[in-house]
Amino acid sequence: MFTHGTVTVRCFAEVAALPVTPVTCKRPGTRRSGGLRYNDRSTIASAACEVPMSRWDDETFATWHPRDVRRLIRTGELRGRSTSGMCSGYAQANITILPKSLADDFEAFCSLNPGAFPLLYRSEPGELTAPPLAEESDIRTDGVYSVCKNGRLLPESGSLLPYTDQLKDMVTFYTGCSFSFEGAFLEAGVPIRNVEQRRDVGIFRTSIRCQPFSSFDCEVVVTMRYIPEDKLETAFRVTHWTPTSHGAPIHIGDPAMIGISDVENVDWGDVVKATPGDVPVFWPCGVTMEPAVMSAAPSIGFFTHGTKGCLFLCDIKTTFVKDTNMADTPSLVQISQDPLFYSVTSEKAVSRVRELERIVLPPREAQNGCLSDTHDEGALLKSSLSLSHASSVAVVVATYPEQESIPQERCERLQGAVAVTAMLQALGKEVTVVTDENSTKLVDTIARELVRVGYLKKAFTVLPYPKCDIPSTDKSTGENGPTNLKFDHLVRIGESAQEDRSLDQLFPVKLPRIKTTGLSTDGSDTWISTDYTIRAGVSSWGVWALSMALFVLNACPIHDRYLRRSVGTARDMTDAVAAAISLEREQLALSVVLKQTNNMERSGELQFSAEQKGVITAMRNLAVPN
Repeated sequence: MFTHGTVTVRCFAEVAALPVTPVTCKRPGTRRSGGLRYNDRSTIASAACEVPMSRWDDETFATWHPRDVRRLIRTGELRGRSTSGMCSGYAQANITILPKSLADDFEAFCSLNPGAFPLLYRSEPGELTAPPLAEESDIRTDGVYSVCKNGRLLPESGSLLPYTDQLKDMVTFYTGCSFSFEGAFLEAGVPIRNVEQRRDVGIFRTSIRCQPFSSFDCEVVVTMRYIPEDKLETAFRVTHWTPTSHGAPIHIGDPAMIGISDVENVDWGDVVKATPGDVPVFWPCGVTMEPAVMSAAPSIGFFTHGTKGCLFLCDIKTTFVKDTNMADTPSLVQISQDPLFYSVTSEKAVSRVRELERIVLPPREAQNGCLSDTHDEGALLKSSLSLSHASSVAVVVATYPEQESIPQERCERLQGAVAVTAMLQALGKEVTVVTDENSTKLVDTIARELVRVGYLKKAFTVLPYPKCDIPSTDKSTGENGPTNLKFDHLVRIGESAQEDRSLDQLFPVKLPRIKTTGLSTDGSDTWISTDYTIRAGVSSWGVWALSMALFVLNACPIHDRYLRRSVGTARDMTDAVAAAISLEREQLALSVVLKQTNNMERSGELQFSAEQKGVITAMRNLAVPN
C-alpha cells in the first residue's frame, strides 16, 4: 500500500488476502441504509484506490453496527482511528495473543487482576475468529497491533496476516474495554470529554502493582476521564454495573496519589482538556497488557496497539449487572480536599456507619434528637474511610501514670486505644501508639499483656512525645537504629491534662497528606484542630464506633475493591471478625488495663455499666450480623 496525495492505493495482493464479505459503507451525513455496498474484491480494490483517507473524518460511527466498522478497519480505511465513541452500546475488546505455553498462566493473571483484564473470551490455539463475540471476524485484520519478541517491542504491525503460521500455535484473549460503557455514560447524562474533543482517552502508567502470577508482573495502566463533580456518583454507578468493561473507577481525585505526576504527559492516547468543575477519575485499562506481555518476554506476542486506541468491536451489547439492593448501590464520599480524594462504599454500609454514630451521641443530643453546633455530622464515616485507606496509623493517647491512681476516664481511654488498634492491625495497618513520656513503659506493658491473653495478634510500637518529634521528621532513632515513622493518619483519643498540652501540639500543625481524627467526650476540646472530630457520650464509645465503622467498610465488597484498586482477591475478614468488639473481649481488655494501672481494687467500680453493655451489644449486632 502507498499513498499519493490524499489518495490511498492498495496493491491487489493485499486486497486479495481479505475475506470475501460484503462491506457496508456510509457517507458522512447519510443513513446507514444509504451507503454503498461492495460485493467483490475488485470493487474493494477500486474503492481503495479512489477514496481519500479523509472520507470518514467527520463520521463518529456512533450509530453503526460493529460488523460494518470492522470491515472498514479490515480494509485499512479506519486503521488510524480510535474506536472510542463508535458503535454505542456495543462491547469493545482489547486483544492479547500469546504462545499456547503461556496461555494458562496469563488466564490466571487475568483472574487475579479483573479490573485491568475482564476476560470475555479465550480462543482455542490457532482460532482466528471469536464466535461468542462477533460474526465475520478475523483477528488478523480487525485491529491494530503491537508486536513483542523476547521482551522487545517491534514497530507496529498493520495487520497480522504475515504471522498466520505463528498464530496456529497461539491463543487469543479478548478482554473488556472502558470504551464499552461510553454509550451508557451518554444515556445517563455523563459527558465524555475525549469524544467531545475528538481525541483518544488519556492513558497513564501508575504506581499500583498488579497481583503477579508466574512470569507476568507489571504496574496497572489506567485511563483518565474528566467527570463533572455533580456526575461523579452517576459515572461510578454506571461503570460499577458494567464489570466486563473494567468496572468502576479505582481512584477519584489527585493523580499524584497513584503515581501520576503530570496529566499533560500521557503515556498512551491523547491529552484531554478539563472543563471547570471536572474531577479526574481513573479506570483500569486494557493497555496493562503491554507491560504484562513485556514482563513475560515471550518468543513472540501481539496486543492491541495502545497509541492507536483501535480495539476489536464486538457484536454483543455491553453487559449491565444492575441491582437495586442497597448493598450493591455505590455511595461516593469526598474525604479530603487537599489532596482531593473521594472514597466509596455501599449505601447499606453508609447507613450502618451513620447508625453507629447515632448510638454514641452525647446524652443531651441523643435525648433532644438534634445535633449541637460543635457536632461534625458524618465525621465518623469520613474518618473511618480515611483510616481505611491509610497504611500507617499513630494512635495518640495520654495517661499520666505519676498520679496515685489513673481516673476512670483515662482507663477507658486506654481501653479504647487498644480496641481500635486491634481492628487496625486486623486490617493490615501498621499501628504505633504515641503517648506522654511518663506513660510509655505502662502502655508497652499493657500491649504485651494483651498479646499474651490473646486480645492482640502482636504488640504495637510505643513512642514517647515530645522526645519523638513527629511533626518535623520522618525518622527517629530506636533501640535498633533509625525507624521510619511516617504516618498517614493520626488518631487522638481524649484531651490532655490542663497542665501538659504537649501531645496536642501534633494537631494544630497541619502536615501534608497526613489526616487527623479527634475523639472526645461531650463538648470537650473544641479548640483542637483535626480533620475529623468524633464526639461521644463516653470517650471509649467513640473509639468503639470507629473500630466497628472500619469493620463495616472493609466488609463491603464495593469499598474493598476500591481500596485494593481491583487488584488481587477480596479481603479475608476472619481476623477482623475476631477483632470486632464484644462484651467478652472488652471485659478482657479492661481487666488488663486495671491490673497494669494498679486499679484492681477498684475493679468493681470500673466494671461496665448496663448502659455500656447495651452500647457494645448494639454496635456488635449492627456491624457483625449473625
